[in-house]
Parts: sequence; C-alpha cells; structure tokens
Amino acid sequence: MDKKASILYIKEILEKKTNEENCLTIPQIRDILKDTYGIDLEVKAVGRNIKCLAEDVGLPIEKTGKGFYLIDREYDDTELKLIVDSILSNRFIPKKNTDQLIKKLYDLTGPKLREMTPYIESYNKYSKTGNQAVFLNIELVEEAIKKNVRIEFQYCDYNRDKQLVPRHDGVYYEASPYRLIVKQQRYYLMSNHHHHSTTKKDNLAYFKLDKMVNIRILENVKAANINTLPSFTHGINDQVLHDYLPYPFSDKPVEITLDLKEKTTAAGIDTLCEWFGDNLTFSDCSNGRIRARVKASPNAMCFFCLQYIDMFKVVTPALLAAQIKDKLERGLSDYNSGK
Repeated sequence: MDKKASILYIKEILEKKTNEENCLTIPQIRDILKDTYGIDLEVKAVGRNIKCLAEDVGLPIEKTGKGFYLIDREYDDTELKLIVDSILSNRFIPKKNTDQLIKKLYDLTGPKLREMTPYIESYNKYSKTGNQAVFLNIELVEEAIKKNVRIEFQYCDYNRDKQLVPRHDGVYYEASPYRLIVKQQRYYLMSNHHHHSTTKKDNLAYFKLDKMVNIRILENVKAANINTLPSFTHGINDQVLHDYLPYPFSDKPVEITLDLKEKTTAAGIDTLCEWFGDNLTFSDCSNGRIRARVKASPNAMCFFCLQYIDMFKVVTPALLAAQIKDKLERGLSDYNSGK
C-alpha cells in the first residue's frame, strides 16, 4: 500500500480509537498501521505525520504521558449514543441496515461510544421489520414527493410464518405521497389514497412504510393537491401530525374532554403531558376530579383511552364515549364466554 496515504490512515486511527481516556503511543499507532492497513512505517515517520496533522492541518491532537488522542469531534459520544439508541429502537429499520448505520456512527467517534452501548450485542432479539427494501422505499417516496407525482405499490400483512404477504391478492394501491412521519417507532407515509373503485372516494391514509413493497413512481400522473382533503385546506399542519394524532388516523381532530380518575390522577396528568404537551388544558370539576381537554383524532383517542382505561373516562363527545363502552362490553363478553 502507498506510504503516502499513511497520514490519512493515522488521522483515521486517531478518530476511531482515541479519546481522553484512550491514548495511543507512536509505536502502537505504527503497529495498527501495519496490521490493519499493511503500511510499515518507521517510528520517526509516524511521529512526523502526527506533527503534520497537528501543526499543518490543524487537527486538535493532544499529547499526554500516555500517548496521543484527538480532542474535538463533529459529534460527541452522548449525541451519537442518542442516535444509536434511536436506530436500535425503531422497528422500521431492518437488522442489516441497523448494523451498517451503527458501524458508520462508530466510525465517527472514539472507543468510548462502544463502551457506552454494550447492549447492542443483544439487539438481534429486538423486533425489526422483515422488509429489506425500507431504505429504497424512503428514496422512492421522497423522489415522488419532490416531483409532485403519484406512486403505486403493494401493501402487505404478516402471515403465520412471519412473512410479508401482499393484501387483496397483490392488487396495487395508488397514492399521492405528502410526508413521511414517525409514530410509535414506525415510519408512516401520509398520503391521499386513490381508489380504483367508482364507489369509493379518495381519502387521507397513513401507510406503514415497512409494509409497502414494489413501489413504482408514476412519472406522468400528477399528485393530488393536499388542500382538497378535509382538515388540510391550508396545507399540512405539523402540530396536527405531532400533537393531535397519538396514533396515525385520518379523521378530523375534535375537542375531547376527559375526566381523570381519582386514584391515578397524578399518573394521568403525567401521561397526558407526555403524549400531548401544549395541546392540553386542565380544569377542576365540581365533583373534585380534574378534567382535561385535548384536541385529537377521535379514532386515535379511542385506542388511547382503551390503553389507559384505568386513568381516564371520556366525557365528550358522547359518540366517542359510546364507542369505547361498546368495545369494552364486547371484550368483556368474549372473556366471560370462556371461548
């Protein structure tokens, strides 16, 4: 290997393997050059290259009694740890891509990040999508959004063998893509779903990106303007996407009133603040309970209130309260039947 490239490899060694707690001496750097890159340099040559990197290139290299280390980096270890944890926890990133992304992050920092994330060795037990085309899907969807054209794709469900199988015998869905959003560790495509059936109207739909396969860009079919959809006559409202949809449903957000149950009041306040932030107000009721008001999707709040049935009771709208009651009664009936 060309010895002229040795200065670049020394820079790479300092970036990947050193920090304040992990210094390398010149002989150690020389050994790594030889073993990893196949370059056999004299000790003095290694020292000259380090001096050049520090004085001529301006790389912030610190010398201590234990050796040399690189001081500043574009990202610090804590920032990169947050990114690593996000990659690990997101279900829409396949295992293969998880490996590749984390390796690239490790290349941006010294050995400390590996010490801070020992648990990644067991991440293969995490639930991850089986769709290996997720990153291609992102690229295709973003290209279609940029070109303002429609896409078509097959939409899948998992079968008993945990394999993705296209719905409706492989029929292709057609949609105008608007935005990729993250909800509950999943990537969703926010779109206008165009039905081929004359009996169904186009509607706002959220598709899980990792369940979309065989995406094709319809270069000559212009996307429908999102302003034609209810609730989006003025374009996309990011607060609606973030605060009004605890789960991705396409119905119009409305004001919902909840009473917090006495035994779980503190936990209920905490839970609502975590989910809805500023999209939330509290008041005192005459019966001594605390009442909360939030603007949200009724369909999403139905699932939310079932999830936290011990904390909240829906007061209004009455239709949502009746919907939750019906689901509870049918569920209780199933359990009581013993079948």
